[in-house]
Amino acid sequence: MSHHKFQQQIIYPLLFVTLFVFSFTTNTAAQKSRRIEMIDVHGNRRLSDEEILKHIKTRSNQQLDEKQLQEDLQSLMKLGVFNTTHTKVITEEGMRGGVNVFFQVYELPLISR
Repeated sequence: MSHHKFQQQIIYPLLFVTLFVFSFTTNTAAQKSRRIEMIDVHGNRRLSDEEILKHIKTRSNQQLDEKQLQEDLQSLMKLGVFNTTHTKVITEEGMRGGVNVFFQVYELPLISR
């Protein structure tokens, strides 16, 4: 087997796979280690931000944990004051390379007698 053919059949595919795996793992590691810059609540009227944040375990300056964010959202749903169809958690790029977290809540209407 010639040297050129060896490069084409063995070295180039190995190089491609190595670069692909390296780029995937560094990208995934970067995403996992991203810190939360800010947590904010939008759409609340009757409950204050502080009252809502008492039910959320995620805090600023922690590493982003998508599973914990979903658990926090479920914790809010269990309060029985938010529309479960429209209330959600949103993440977006922060100014310092981290993540901003927004809990978009829709309070259920009060039923008066």
